[in-house]
Amino acid sequence: MCLESHAPAARPAALKVLILTLLLVWAFWPELAYAAQLMLSSSDWSHGLVAPLALALLVARRRPYLAQDLKRGSIWGIILLLLSLAVYAANMWPWAYGYFRHVAFVPAAGGVVLATCGWRVLKRCLPMLLILLLSIPIGPRYYAGLIIKPETYTLAAARVVLDRLPGVDMHLHGPDLDFAAADATGTVATGEPRRGASMLLTYAVLGVFVVFTRVRPAWQVALLALAAVPIVLLCNLLRLLCWGVINIYAQPDPVSPVPRVIAAAVSLVLAYLLFAAGCGVLGWLGTAFAADERDDQGQDEEVADA
Repeated sequence: MCLESHAPAARPAALKVLILTLLLVWAFWPELAYAAQLMLSSSDWSHGLVAPLALALLVARRRPYLAQDLKRGSIWGIILLLLSLAVYAANMWPWAYGYFRHVAFVPAAGGVVLATCGWRVLKRCLPMLLILLLSIPIGPRYYAGLIIKPETYTLAAARVVLDRLPGVDMHLHGPDLDFAAADATGTVATGEPRRGASMLLTYAVLGVFVVFTRVRPAWQVALLALAAVPIVLLCNLLRLLCWGVINIYAQPDPVSPVPRVIAAAVSLVLAYLLFAAGCGVLGWLGTAFAADERDDQGQDEEVADA
């Protein structure tokens, strides 16, 4: 069936999604405003500012498939939406767990899709919901507890690598990675973003976006998900190494944002290239396997005809 034939059926569903989404934004406006303010003030969550653009691009890329899978909405979507609103209300009173109040927006958005478009469209939208989840700020105390181990390992690995540079002596004191080179001394990465895990979620969001710009078989998604952890950790290590090399050899002003921006840009480019390369390799393997299966089927048909 031609994909264009689904367009008339998709328009009423898209209108329902738009209306319910606007109502959802109105209901969650205090949480969304808080998240936006935090994203503007903290580099840990700045990737959330581009999340709406990433979501729009994914929807545009998957629009024919979403229309093709469009079914009648499910009552379970209304139930999920009501449960999410109940969690949101309960965490305003009698409890006050901010993160649960923020994150309730994600299942509520899933409930809107399920209620208007059905289970198959919700399945297609799971990558978009994952980007939403990864973009919601976590409280500073909980976030610090989550990243303390990755931070420790990243800083330790950066010390080992940078210590191999000629004439450079590295010392790790808690979260501070200090260097001595010739007559210069200083800290590899000063300020709040020196934490070795400050951009882990940014790389993860980029990976989700790159992987799901195309509809892929489940085995490819599973392999890319397994590869995501080493890719994310490697890119974050490269960010810290790049920042360290700039500070050691260029010796900029300690409060200058230039080394941090350059290091972040380099690591983001590497993350994109690694995820894109993984998608390309698995896509090539999938094509090769499909060609082999067609050849085997052709040979079986020739034998049967003979």
